[in-house]
Amino acid sequence: MYDVPGFADQVSETVLSEWNQQINTIFTQQQNQGLRSRFMVLDPAIIPNANITDAVKWVGNPAEPEFCQNIEVARQLSDFGIRGRQVLHNEYLEYHVTFRVDTQGRQRPKRVEITTELREYWLTLAIHDPIQMQAIAQDILKQPIPFTAFYGPGVTEPNQLSPQEREQRFSNFVAGDGRGSSPIGSLNRDNALFMSHPINGLDDLIFIVMFGATPRRVRADGNERKALLHELFRAADTTFLACRHADPAAAAAAHDAASAGRTVAFANPLGMYLRTFTADVFSFNGQPLPENWIRFSRGNPNLHQRLEFGPSDDEPFFLDDIVVAEGGEDRPLTGGYDVVAKIEVGPMIVVGQPTPIAANEFLDIPASDPIRCREADVCSTIAQIKAEFDAQPMMARIGPRRMGPVG
Repeated sequence: MYDVPGFADQVSETVLSEWNQQINTIFTQQQNQGLRSRFMVLDPAIIPNANITDAVKWVGNPAEPEFCQNIEVARQLSDFGIRGRQVLHNEYLEYHVTFRVDTQGRQRPKRVEITTELREYWLTLAIHDPIQMQAIAQDILKQPIPFTAFYGPGVTEPNQLSPQEREQRFSNFVAGDGRGSSPIGSLNRDNALFMSHPINGLDDLIFIVMFGATPRRVRADGNERKALLHELFRAADTTFLACRHADPAAAAAAHDAASAGRTVAFANPLGMYLRTFTADVFSFNGQPLPENWIRFSRGNPNLHQRLEFGPSDDEPFFLDDIVVAEGGEDRPLTGGYDVVAKIEVGPMIVVGQPTPIAANEFLDIPASDPIRCREADVCSTIAQIKAEFDAQPMMARIGPRRMGPVG
């Protein structure tokens, strides 16, 4: 049985059981859809002589806007308020930039909230233990939050609702529906409480590792070789996954393991974690950042799922007082994209020892040409968002923010 992500919370047996039931259901569904392989199992304990690896990780900034446009546009659109988050934050990391008004009346970026917490875990809490869910959210955001913010107007006693009603209302107001509909409430729009982008789900995480965990080979001209990563995506008609940071990294790691006869599983606890952070590229007044400007939480050490980056409201400083050094250039930090570009995220994976691979365990796929990411369908969507961004007045580009005088 898996513990809760990051060992972050002490939950009831009901919540823990329901969380594991979700994992089991998704794993079984993926197997039934053709991803069954001995090279990936649900229970890491059944893999003999296994080791936990931290090698499955990738950078957290959105890849698609950069390959479709350029890095400057990627910064602009990824920081484009809730619109940028809804469409572009699909690397199993989402963030929100909080703005405040300085003593001269200027609206300036104050800090970045970053989360890798899975929507499905929060939904499990909201359905089966509303009181604890509320307490956890209040502890994270350091403010009282009424049940109406989670379940909608008029709901002051969510336990009087049926589990189905709690699920529907929490999805509508906070979590989104997991298929593309964003939450209508402000709680998880004006904060990065947990991930709500449909690509960042538990089902997608399990899918992409299972997708990779089958040894594939290409036979051509009388020879055979291990399939290349882009050939995996072309053969499965999933080329839209190939031009991100997350999916290629996860699929490649699982495919490398399977191609060596190794069995993989998610390590306990299953979750998405902030793995590394290159903080030394950031400075303030020529010195390293104060320690209290980098605040990890929501998990044991090495299993953190949340980072708050930047000054607190009690300090008269702002995000753009921080300097980021990159490519021999120093410039003010203006948003979240450059912060998450210095973060690596990923799950913890258990890997078994090499074993012989039978001939019938290989999946033969055709050779194919490399994928041209700049020609991907998503580029037309990003061009549309770029047009929306360009058409907005400067103040509207960042969207609604919690604001107030500071300092």
